[in-house]
Amino acid sequence: MLLVLCVSLAISMIDTNAEKLTEIVKDKISCPSGLEQIPGTGALIYCYGLFVPSEGPMNYTQSLDFCNHFNESILVAFMGKEDMDAVHEWAVSKGILPNGSEAGYWTSFQRRIPAPLEQDDTLSSVNEAIRGNRSLYKVFNHVAPDDLWRNDDQPGDKLDERDEMCTAQSYPTVPAFAGLDDYPCSGYQLHYPLCMYFDPTMAAK
Repeated sequence: MLLVLCVSLAISMIDTNAEKLTEIVKDKISCPSGLEQIPGTGALIYCYGLFVPSEGPMNYTQSLDFCNHFNESILVAFMGKEDMDAVHEWAVSKGILPNGSEAGYWTSFQRRIPAPLEQDDTLSSVNEAIRGNRSLYKVFNHVAPDDLWRNDDQPGDKLDERDEMCTAQSYPTVPAFAGLDDYPCSGYQLHYPLCMYFDPTMAAK
C-alpha cells in the first residue's frame, strides 16, 4: 500500500511540478536488480525492465504479478507521448521482442468499469460508450493522455464479446502500430511485462 501511494504521488508530482522533479533527479535513484533508468524519459525517478519470460507472453494479471517481484514494481505507465516514445525506443533496442509479432508489452492504464454484452449478445449503446471513453483508462488518478493512443479508433473498436479493459503496445517492432491499444485483460492476446519501479525514498525529497 505504501508503494502504491508513493507511485501515485510521483505521477502527480511529474504532472504538476517540473521544478521539483529537476531537483529530485540530481540524486541517484536505486534501481532493483534487472531494472534500469532510461535517458530521455521525462521521469528519471523511475527504473524500467522489459522481460521475455521463457514461458512466453502473459495475460495482464500474470504480468502484474511478475513485476511485483521487483520491489513491488508496476506495469509501465507514461506521462506523455515524449515519455512513451523514449521508453518504447529503449524497449525495442533491447532486441528481445519477437520481430513482427502482435505480442508487445502491457501498460498500467486500465478501465475499471466493465462493459459486457447483453444476454442476447448485443452491445448496448451505454456499454459501447464506456468502451470508447478514454477518460476511464487510467493508473491511479492519471488518465492516459490522448496522444498515447495508436489512432482515433482506440479504445473501443471492438463491439463483440471482447471487453477490452486493459492496454498494451502491440506489434512493438512495427512503427505503424505505435501507441496504446486496448485489449481484454485475459483470454485473448498475451503480451510481455514491462515493469516500472519508483523508489519510495525519493518521494520525501
